[in-house]
Amino acid sequence: MKKNIFKRMIVSILSLSLMFSFSAPVAAASHAPNGSDIISKSFRWTGFSVRDDLHGGAMTDWEKALVKEMNTAKDQALKDYKAGKITEKEYNEKLQEIEGWQSYTEGWPLDAENTGSDVTLYCKNTGWDGEYAATSYGGEKKLVGDNPWGLTLTLGNIPVEYTRYYTMSFDISTDLQGEDSETGDKQRSDKYCIVKAYDPQSKGEPSAAFESFKVNGKEAAKDGRFKIAKTPKGEEAVKTHIEATFKIPDTKNEWSGGHDTGMFTKMGIKFAVGAFLKTHEDEVDAGTAQSWEEIGLNGYIRVNDLKVIAGTQYAVKYFDGSVQKDCRYVNEYGQAKNIALKKKGYTQTGYINMATGSKFSFGTLIEKDTNLKATWIKTQKPKKASFTAKSKKKKKITVKFKKNANARGYQVKYSHNKKFKKKAKYKTKTKNTSKTSTYTIKGLKSSKVAYVKARAYNLDSCGNKIYGKWSKRKAVYVK
Repeated sequence: MKKNIFKRMIVSILSLSLMFSFSAPVAAASHAPNGSDIISKSFRWTGFSVRDDLHGGAMTDWEKALVKEMNTAKDQALKDYKAGKITEKEYNEKLQEIEGWQSYTEGWPLDAENTGSDVTLYCKNTGWDGEYAATSYGGEKKLVGDNPWGLTLTLGNIPVEYTRYYTMSFDISTDLQGEDSETGDKQRSDKYCIVKAYDPQSKGEPSAAFESFKVNGKEAAKDGRFKIAKTPKGEEAVKTHIEATFKIPDTKNEWSGGHDTGMFTKMGIKFAVGAFLKTHEDEVDAGTAQSWEEIGLNGYIRVNDLKVIAGTQYAVKYFDGSVQKDCRYVNEYGQAKNIALKKKGYTQTGYINMATGSKFSFGTLIEKDTNLKATWIKTQKPKKASFTAKSKKKKKITVKFKKNANARGYQVKYSHNKKFKKKAKYKTKTKNTSKTSTYTIKGLKSSKVAYVKARAYNLDSCGNKIYGKWSKRKAVYVK
């Protein structure tokens, strides 16, 4: 019997870093050909369970932590009992709850059957899942609570590309089964599984949203949860076929925790296969203490013929003249990005499709490889600046610019010397501002005349300033 105390212990410990698992070697990133399988035979799966007797029967850190929590909870229960805070019956019930640690999940992938595309997970004990409880006093009892992790099987660090679609497919089979070891009258062989394509640089989220999820060819819920067909012990495997389509998000802000830049990032595949323990309420006489019996499952879960097929993309190449400046891969029927190129003294006006010679619209759906050539005009100088300058506040002058078609900003020069001499008593200053409507000059001398002139500037494709002519100076009495 395991109730809320044990659930809280499990959650508090497992939530720390459960989802970290890196098993696939990091391959050099390159664009995968359309329709290619990105799963390598050299990849290896890793497993997680709370208890792992595979390594000489030694307790894992997880189990040690849970046992420590269990002993602490036992000590507290004893203190409460001795202090009269709980009755003897309540004390014994708490001990039953706390001792639920004996139903940890336990399992591991078999080394002899572990490649990128095929893996067998041996489940010694599928671990606790839930418990029965009354919905109200004397009401119907239902299975409540859920272990969201259980046994996990993980393939991490698979090289993928931002924005690209992938189709994952595999066959999965299992002979998991459990029964009452004494009477054999309680049996269970239901096998549910959850699969996700997730960000391995996180704790399991974000995961890619499934846009299609098919079980044996039929569209199913897109949450990645499915039921595995039962294979009787010792018989040929009954396989369940899964096919799911998903897209890797567009940017590092949505994936990789902000780490991976450029085209490439990494993906992991995780199966949560351990939440298979079921709690049965034993038949008891009315008025007696209730008891529960839990049946864990054991056996194998096999994943075969795992493939992750790269979706169709087309290369969009960007040229300046005959020189290629960039290349982006676009999903079939997606849209190309308008990439800004750089050319000193010039402003880019768009692109032409090199195959047709016509202007290219970036609303066009991409259906094949496409070459685009940038079109340019010489960056135009803005007209002479026109403005007003007034002093309405102490030590300040407000400059208001009049509309200037090619102005991206202004350079303002001011001084208390009408010849704008740098070595004048009050220094001449020159300020650039990207504001094209107003600019406030500060720090002037009150009751003095200040002189102001300005010139507009445009920016070429490299960000260089192309200046227009200086205006005539204006004299302003500073308040």
